[in-house]
Amino acid sequence: MRPLIYIAVDVFNAMKEAFSTRLPECGGVLGADKAGIITEFYFDSHGICTPDSYTPDHVKINELLENDWAPRGISMVGIVHSHGNAGAFPSCGDLFYCEQIMRAAGLAEFLLPVVTVAPFCLHAYAVRVVEGRIKVCVEEYALV
Repeated sequence: MRPLIYIAVDVFNAMKEAFSTRLPECGGVLGADKAGIITEFYFDSHGICTPDSYTPDHVKINELLENDWAPRGISMVGIVHSHGNAGAFPSCGDLFYCEQIMRAAGLAEFLLPVVTVAPFCLHAYAVRVVEGRIKVCVEEYALV
């Protein structure tokens, strides 16, 4: 079966480095090139991180998207964030926030991977709009 999500090795390694040294509930954004390969990862060091939640710094992220990624043809395709090892699935709060982003941007699909950190493991999910409702889909990924 062909993996749906292609991630550049250096992006995967950058995520591993960023998440492995921090407590759960931090995150960043993922960007893909025109071929759909995830070639960019921005760790959101200015986001609000609590023991129970991660809230992205939308001002910094929007600046990044507009001033850096868009001119280079990079599209934001998802938000990756970490959970404690017992929670490898997006929470209700994660899905609510994801749905707000999707509606605001007019997206039919958005990646919402979850990282667990001891040991590092990337759990790949895509959130899709199906018949007007969001659906969480477990996805395969491959490093390129």
